[in-house]
Amino acid sequence: MASKSKSTALLIVSLFLISVIPLSTADTSQSYLVDIQVDWTVDSEGEVVQSYLIHFPDDRSVSADFAIEQERGSNLLEQDLLLEWQVDADDGHRMVKLTSNRSLEWGDEISVIVTLQSIDGANVSGNSSVEQVQERAFTVGTWNQPMADHEIYISTEWEMEQRFTDELGPQYYSLQFLGQGWQERIGNTLESWEKGDGTMIVDSSIEGGTSNISFFLESIWKNETIVDGVLQSQIMDASGYGAIVVDTIEDGERTVLNGNLSDAYINRSIIDGVVSQRDRIQGTGSLSVDSVNSSSGGTDMDIVLALILIETWDEDGERRLDYQQLEGFGDLVIIEDDFRTDIEIEGFEAMHRWEDGVRISNKEEVEGHGTYGLTDSDENSSSSVNGTIYEFHNDMENGTTLT
Repeated sequence: MASKSKSTALLIVSLFLISVIPLSTADTSQSYLVDIQVDWTVDSEGEVVQSYLIHFPDDRSVSADFAIEQERGSNLLEQDLLLEWQVDADDGHRMVKLTSNRSLEWGDEISVIVTLQSIDGANVSGNSSVEQVQERAFTVGTWNQPMADHEIYISTEWEMEQRFTDELGPQYYSLQFLGQGWQERIGNTLESWEKGDGTMIVDSSIEGGTSNISFFLESIWKNETIVDGVLQSQIMDASGYGAIVVDTIEDGERTVLNGNLSDAYINRSIIDGVVSQRDRIQGTGSLSVDSVNSSSGGTDMDIVLALILIETWDEDGERRLDYQQLEGFGDLVIIEDDFRTDIEIEGFEAMHRWEDGVRISNKEEVEGHGTYGLTDSDENSSSSVNGTIYEFHNDMENGTTLT
């Protein structure tokens, strides 16, 4: 490393303890090597604490100087050091915890230097048996990413998990990945290409309810570019299958969508800090709409869905595309006071498309046939009316009722 600079922090510690061995008979004829270990930890605020554990080979009293040299680029950083003498719980030997006030960044060159002055009071200067200045050097990097230029085969297993709460409620995102691929470094640029499989879970609080989507991803392709330890771009392309459950309550009606997804496609990218994600899922399932807290009647609908198609695109925190299409058949019951309608739905379609917050198209159509009935009674009489509905057709497009 570069020669010592005036900015190098040097902490001089002298420790003189009463020993049962006379100072004049201290044995310094044997080698005396310290063990310098990294003790980097993360504090409560998520910042890396730079500290080191210096293990001495025995429990004799020692006088020594300690220093940390940290070079970032071409600059040697000034240090404020905290020194704590301890006893190693495993062997009872002396140990020092050396902590710096400086943070760590990718590419930092660090040297931890221990200069021995005396052992049990005996000066070690000029003693050929004792290495007076002992040093260990570190380069701050990233696991599985060598600093030198290279081309290597890699196999990785990692998990990404995010939990946060926004104005809609708690949100959860989890991605597990197991893959193999290729990694190449040229200078300060590291690129990797990996293919594998994994799982993705998205638990969302949405307006009026919750949404849960689980994916089993049979194919995941990931490309990543890192410059100077900073992620510049990441592109992930994945496909597979899964399940979806959406449960909402709005205007006194509970809507539950259950789907088995036979086709799921996800494209997620981070380029220059901008996150973009496109999702497309397709499958079959069921849709139920039930009135809640209604004593005088309401609407109950159970649909077998032959098609569930959902496409979304989110970019930089904004929803650019929201497309949903549901098709199926089922039953509809409408009760209002003493009037009841039962419809066997032969055709059901619900579709909407929004782009950049603007509704582009919307369609809701129900076709079928059924029956209706009306009952009425008072103290002296009662009456009932029953009828057959040969054709039921309700079609609304873009807010306009057509039939």
